[in-house]
Amino acid sequence: MTDTRTWIRHNLFRTRRDAFLTIVFGLLSLWLLFKTLRFIFVTGRWTIIEVNLELLMIGRYPEAHVLRLAVTVVVLALWGGLLAGFIRGRQVRSGRMTAADSKLTRARVIDLVGRLWIPLALVILLLLLTSTPGPWIMAGLAVVAALVGRLVGPFAGRLRLPPIGSLVVVFVFGAIPVALYFYVVTAVGFDGWGGFMLNLFLAVCSIILCYPLGVLLALGRRSGLPLVRLVCTTYIEVIRGAPLFVLLLLANVALGFFV
Repeated sequence: MTDTRTWIRHNLFRTRRDAFLTIVFGLLSLWLLFKTLRFIFVTGRWTIIEVNLELLMIGRYPEAHVLRLAVTVVVLALWGGLLAGFIRGRQVRSGRMTAADSKLTRARVIDLVGRLWIPLALVILLLLLTSTPGPWIMAGLAVVAALVGRLVGPFAGRLRLPPIGSLVVVFVFGAIPVALYFYVVTAVGFDGWGGFMLNLFLAVCSIILCYPLGVLLALGRRSGLPLVRLVCTTYIEVIRGAPLFVLLLLANVALGFFV
């Protein structure tokens, strides 16, 4: 308790100016919090979102194929849990982490919730607006799949694998999102998705692919093979140097001739 008071006094009320700013912005924050909570629980008209929630989330995706989306979410959750657990297992095997540190403990779960509370709150809010049990079942299965993958992954990660085995594991982990992509898209194509769902899908794909693609390009730029180094360097300099608007315009006009 004394440490808390010392920290508050040292960081928030050290001078009169600090105290004044702390009080003013504290009151402003409380007022904004009150307005936000009042809008969420009292004055907000959520009926519009409830009526159009299905259109907002899946666009014009055919109802006959909605099960594909649920399967994709659950499998992606399992894939993410397995990948996280597998990486932890490899770290334990290499000695960079102890077995106790790799366990999914209560403290680690609380830490993850503290970091991801905003998307979790958004998901819970969307689930509360649904009128059918389907989304709740999908969310529950996704959570269970992620936990199972996280618990099983470390055992697979601690296995001794030959080089060809490691390549197979990398290929499998990389092939799962690609397979799910074709599993979802080939049902109807992009024309029936709607703008919101299509943008969300492209954003998720970009976030997932940007890191491995960036690592491969960085390694290729430092490669000893002149052709690989030239291709990677050219791609990096062109994409990084060209304005985003030019790339979007080029994609809109030129890709139609090749796709």
